[in-house]
Amino acid sequence: MKKAIFLFLLAIISFGHCAYADETKNVKLDNNGHEKETIQLSFCNIFVELQKTDEDNQYKISINLENISEDKILYLFDVPYNEKTLKKTCNLVYDKLFPGAKGKRVTDSCERLSEPCRLLPSENKNIISFQENEESRKCRLPIYIARTNNEKFLFVKKSKVSLAQKEVIELNIDVELKPDEDFVRLSNSTDSLINEIGRQIFCSNRNHKGTSLKTLKRIYSKSIDDLKRQTRQVLSSRHYMSTDKGYKQFAGILEKLNAVNLNSLTVASCKNDRKATKPKWQTKHKCRYCSLPIGEVYNRMEAYYIDLHNGKKTKGQIMGDVEELYNCAKKNSKRATGNYMSRISTYYSKIKSK
Repeated sequence: MKKAIFLFLLAIISFGHCAYADETKNVKLDNNGHEKETIQLSFCNIFVELQKTDEDNQYKISINLENISEDKILYLFDVPYNEKTLKKTCNLVYDKLFPGAKGKRVTDSCERLSEPCRLLPSENKNIISFQENEESRKCRLPIYIARTNNEKFLFVKKSKVSLAQKEVIELNIDVELKPDEDFVRLSNSTDSLINEIGRQIFCSNRNHKGTSLKTLKRIYSKSIDDLKRQTRQVLSSRHYMSTDKGYKQFAGILEKLNAVNLNSLTVASCKNDRKATKPKWQTKHKCRYCSLPIGEVYNRMEAYYIDLHNGKKTKGQIMGDVEELYNCAKKNSKRATGNYMSRISTYYSKIKSK
């Protein structure tokens, strides 16, 4: 009777010493500075990390386990093992004080584990990696805590590893995939600039009303170069591989900017051009003397001069006709003037000076 009571008390003491209560941990991760979180327990550290993927709306979760105990070994199992299989496959037995009926106990398995996992004291190991597209994900980690017992049989020391307790850690992982602020800013600025350029008229006509072609090209070339410079700075600071999703996104912005060709958008004329006015020397001349040959124009100019000189006519009487004759001789480009023009000019000057 005393022996039974002693064993019962020993069981309670031992169970209280090595048991760890099951726990639920909430993990919140995002891709904007909070990609990692560490869960510190009395016997291990759990590292949960959000990793990048090349797929849209996809993310990868990596879970590492670190055994921080000095003398305990941690185990996780991929499938349920009964006691016989556990001993044969993993060379493990249950501690005498482990809960459950002897011979009928079965290990609790860890989802997504491909094989049994063992962590020696101070060992750090990746135990699970999975890709997901849901915002929330639960991950259950049944961790077995084992101890090594040294037994002596016929002067031979033998080590036996026994499972002393199971600790189930349930992770509630919430992931928020935030858009890349630099990418959104540069992408929106690029689209806005391209749309603005598309609304402009790059007209080379000298009579174009509005901002000149030279000014427009200077303004938009500078804007394009500024966005290229900012995009290259981000790419340089991120240290992407060419296969990374982030690299492809920013490279796409550069492709858009490089595709803008202001010269190909230039037109020779548009609806905003002022109507061109011909210089006076290009204006077609027409008057009542246009049908006269140049010699006849000269003869009439000479006759007016003689009449004015002899007093037959006054300057006021003839000056209107003189002006018309002179302008016709000067402006009618269809008529050859020969050496008459200089003599017509001479008579015109003499008449005006009278």
